[in-house]
Amino acid sequence: MNVNNILITNRGLPAIKFINSIREWIMLEDRHIILKCIATPDDLNSNYKYLDYADEVIYSNDNNIYKSIEGIIKICKNNDIQAVWPGWGYLSEEPDFSQALNDNNIIFIGPSAYSLNLLGDKVECMKLADSINIPQLPWSKNCSNDINFLKKHALEIGLPVILKSSNGGGGKGIRILENINDIENIVYQIKSESTGEIFVMKLAKECKHLEVQIVSDGENVITLGTRDCSIQRRRQKLVEEAPASYPKANIIKLMEESAIKIVKEVGLKGVCTVEFLLEDTDNLSFMEVNPRLQVEHIVTETIFSLNLPSIQVLLAEGKKINEIEALLKPTIRGHAISCRINSENAYECFKPITGKITGISYNTSPNTWAYFAVNNNSKIGEAVDNQFGHVVAWGETREIARKRMFLFLDNLIITSEVINTANFLKNLLKEDMFINENHNVTWLDNRKFNFNTNNEFIIISSLIVKAYSLFKIDLVKKEEMTSNGHKNIDRYFNEYYKIELVANNLIYEALISFSNFPHVEIINNSNNYKFKFQVHGKFFYLFSGDNKIFSINTNHIDDFGIKTNISRHSYNLYHPVNPNEIRASVGGKITKVNFKQNEFIKKGQTALIVEIMKMAVDITSPLDGNINYCIKEDEKIEKNQLLFTIKNGENNIKLSKGVFKTLNKYLIESKAIEKPISNLKKCLTKQEVCKKLNTTYIYDLIEYFDYKKIDELVLNVNNELDIQPYQPNSNTESTILAFYVQLLNGQDFILIANDITVQAGSFSWKDDIVFLKASEYARKYKLPRIYISSNSGARLELNSKIREHFKIKWKNDCPQDGFEFIYLDEEDNLRFQNDVVIEEKIIDKIKYNVITGIKNQGVKNLNGSALIASETSKAFEEIFTLTYVTGRTVGIGAYLTKLGMRTIQKKDSPIILTGNMALNKVLGMNVYQNNLEIGGPHIMEVNSTTHLVVNDDKEGIKKIQEWLGFLNINQNYISSISPTSIPQNIKQFINFFFDNENKLELFNNWGGSIIGGKARLYGYPVTYLACNEELSVTNIPVDPGDINSSIIKKNNPGLILNNDASQKVAQLIRESNIEGLPLIFLVNLRGFSGGTKDLLDQVLTHGSDIVRYLSTYDKPFYIYLLPNSQLRGGAMVVISKFINIQNIEIYADPSAKSNILEPDGLKEIKFRKKDIIKKINQNNLDSTNETIYNNFDKVALHFCSLHDKIDFTSDDFDGKVDWKDSRHFFGEKIKKYFSKDT
Repeated sequence: MNVNNILITNRGLPAIKFINSIREWIMLEDRHIILKCIATPDDLNSNYKYLDYADEVIYSNDNNIYKSIEGIIKICKNNDIQAVWPGWGYLSEEPDFSQALNDNNIIFIGPSAYSLNLLGDKVECMKLADSINIPQLPWSKNCSNDINFLKKHALEIGLPVILKSSNGGGGKGIRILENINDIENIVYQIKSESTGEIFVMKLAKECKHLEVQIVSDGENVITLGTRDCSIQRRRQKLVEEAPASYPKANIIKLMEESAIKIVKEVGLKGVCTVEFLLEDTDNLSFMEVNPRLQVEHIVTETIFSLNLPSIQVLLAEGKKINEIEALLKPTIRGHAISCRINSENAYECFKPITGKITGISYNTSPNTWAYFAVNNNSKIGEAVDNQFGHVVAWGETREIARKRMFLFLDNLIITSEVINTANFLKNLLKEDMFINENHNVTWLDNRKFNFNTNNEFIIISSLIVKAYSLFKIDLVKKEEMTSNGHKNIDRYFNEYYKIELVANNLIYEALISFSNFPHVEIINNSNNYKFKFQVHGKFFYLFSGDNKIFSINTNHIDDFGIKTNISRHSYNLYHPVNPNEIRASVGGKITKVNFKQNEFIKKGQTALIVEIMKMAVDITSPLDGNINYCIKEDEKIEKNQLLFTIKNGENNIKLSKGVFKTLNKYLIESKAIEKPISNLKKCLTKQEVCKKLNTTYIYDLIEYFDYKKIDELVLNVNNELDIQPYQPNSNTESTILAFYVQLLNGQDFILIANDITVQAGSFSWKDDIVFLKASEYARKYKLPRIYISSNSGARLELNSKIREHFKIKWKNDCPQDGFEFIYLDEEDNLRFQNDVVIEEKIIDKIKYNVITGIKNQGVKNLNGSALIASETSKAFEEIFTLTYVTGRTVGIGAYLTKLGMRTIQKKDSPIILTGNMALNKVLGMNVYQNNLEIGGPHIMEVNSTTHLVVNDDKEGIKKIQEWLGFLNINQNYISSISPTSIPQNIKQFINFFFDNENKLELFNNWGGSIIGGKARLYGYPVTYLACNEELSVTNIPVDPGDINSSIIKKNNPGLILNNDASQKVAQLIRESNIEGLPLIFLVNLRGFSGGTKDLLDQVLTHGSDIVRYLSTYDKPFYIYLLPNSQLRGGAMVVISKFINIQNIEIYADPSAKSNILEPDGLKEIKFRKKDIIKKINQNNLDSTNETIYNNFDKVALHFCSLHDKIDFTSDDFDGKVDWKDSRHFFGEKIKKYFSKDT
């Protein structure tokens, strides 16, 4: 019976190999077989290749489905499965699985349950071998999990021995026991990897692992040559060869005869492998039968030109060997070598590694090829097998096959987070031990393979690549800033990158710079080096002094280290970590903890066991000491998670610093870098300080300005300002810096700024004088004054000189009794007599100069704060003042912000009078968690302080320049939107009325019934106010100091002036007058909100302020009533043209209305019910008739509404302007004003 569909109950490498083999076979044979597979969440996460190649994919949310007989049977029934191929591992050797499929009339492509019981069970198989006189090593003749049983047989056989699970396989469930005291731990590891009972077998120390490939149809048995699989680690194969060329002919014959004999004994039907161990050259021992297809079957396929998976299917269909054409005359041709590509670090005891694989590329040929389990951008997880690739090379001889394999591996490029075996195996193929076939199964385990990082060029290359990865990030930022129009941006970025890596138990650190293109400069241990470099695509090329080029490809950089490929050789270096902290290099599950908390552990002892990729891995202690676990048994762990720490005083591991000694031979040139290292560190330190304080170093911040020229204003000895050339990073003493800045657009201004890296930006008297003089200079020459505020308030003073020299007089000369006073000796008294107040005391004939007071600058600094506060108040009234808050501003800094009025606040930068810690101390509890709770934008936006909030310093400087732009008359005219119908809301009307892309809205989260800011009309700058018809909500945050407080949602109804809106109008009018800008008010107001709370919130005060600031407004102030708008009551009063008839003009669309009250209100007061009845009676109608009364009520309302119509003939309004003409009408007025003013 032909099989028409097959379910593959495996994943990864077995699945893709079977699919490829069967697809090739059915294509040649013109057969049709549907190949189905299973996908679990783990499989999807790994992005396995077989999922793309299968004909059908069946989803299961059970990640353990491959081990579940019941689950697979259910899938088979639900999907009409005809046959099952198990691959290798999982249920491939499980008799119950074979039987369950048979019971459900599903073909198992493998041996019967009977055969699996005898051959799949290692103990039963060895008993069978004994019974038919096949040679074996001494063993326990039975199995058990009893420690005493295993210990007894281990001692009787003689150590070292092998402990092996009866159903283990693939290197799992097998361990070497050399010390009888380790037996419990080893038994635990075996049981973690397999479920069978354990037997004991003599260890063949230095032996070859040889195999015979068998094909059996249940009656006839043939061999398909031999294999040598002696390159192993942890009893798991890494390299396989066919045929086995090391054994003598008589040994080959004995192997094949024994293999046929044991397979015939059980009548096995299928493809299987019989394994042997060869000690010396003549001592052959049977080991086991693997009654399934093995990973290494590919080398046998290669030398025989066979397709073993297709033979498995034919045998399952009932074909006999003599009916299978490929098996009629199998002939060996040449030699084949295969290498397993595993995700593990061969240089760290083959530690398993998980992570992402970005890409795999290689060149195939008729003699070399490979298959991989994963696609590009896949993941090797802790729940799956770590072999993800298999590479094969064929040659006419073993030596030719070896060379072809070396060449293939040399050209194999795997870009990934994971370290893999490819590079290690490539180097292994060059070893004499392998070339001469002197290797054995313990060779890799016994030999320490050193990771070759002794070459200093490898270390320096890795340091450079790590630095370049950071440099590339900065390049992206630079491109972004440049595209946004920024100039002179280099000073914002790090010139040097401090990099540290560990190699050969030494820490190598360097400062690396790419600023001197095309050279990279390196500072190591005060030595300076220089290399020429180029970058092309993903490759980084370094040029050495002897005209060699080194190509470097960075595969991966993570929390552990850097994985690089230097001239096609892979290397791994690690970031420095605390060696006393042991972290997980891969995710997994803790299965056993071997010590108690704080128990003493010796170096090399197993601290815990982790299950990783179906393997039990020992995690040992790196030193003697007391262990403290950070995990517990059965806990799942993540990569880089802290597992345990070792503490033992002076025994802590310390890594020494590495110094480059032989690097000069690689250099193009070696010379000192011009910038001294001390200055470099100082500059880096200042930038680091600023980053911690959520701000940017002031000299870097200045570079955000699009400036044409900058001069620095410096205080001379006469406390007057001198103008000096701008020198970045020159400040070392003053916390206040002042500059004369000219932008590219010609706008000049005075910039005053705190340097928060000096004395935390605090204000001393001397700093206050710099601030004062710079501000006075701005007022004198009518220049805008920009203040970048980043400080800690007035400077606290403490006389450090006195602190270092004063002495203490203890009560009774005993410190435990407390002190009487502090004093100075005679010498210090003379030295500091101008700094202290002294009172002489004589005690026991000894004179003491008792300190009763210390003179300090604290009060002087406070008076300096008052001085600059006064100056800022004057400056606001005379010139344009603007404050940008970054990092924080405290005390006097907060007052200067408010006094300067116009404020831009960075979102993470508080404006506060007192810090949270000081407030908490006063309150006696930790009320405020941080300063943002006290003075963040959520506070300052709703209390009229902050006009604009920005995300970062770059945006902050951009907004400063944008705001300053409205002081500049000469701007290009930009058209507006030209609607064909009346705009539906105020935002649409603003877009129609003012020029496009020339608007700066202010206070957008406060006073929402009024919209205001800066705009341009016909290219000329104006201030605008507009009435929002929509309801807006302001959230008043809770006060952490009041546990009963809650968020208050403050509604701002449209078309109403409440306290916030009226304050907003007053403030913007006041600021605009000082800026010298015309103001246009787009009006639609019903009046004031005058309830109890409104009066408590000072709506009357703020409404009065509107009148106050309007009455002195000395620039044009245009009021325009919008289409279908209204202006009534108190709102009309506070903006009436009669407040300032010289400068205020009021116009309206013909559809606008104006009166004291709305028609409803007017009717209620002036056309009451009695008036309506009187009117009904005048018409001789029945006033008691409800219908008649309602109609007359409507007449009354209509009569009142007629009073809303604006009389444009009166002097109350200056004219009628249709909305379609409004932009042109007011644009011409603004143009005329500026032309006249100019």
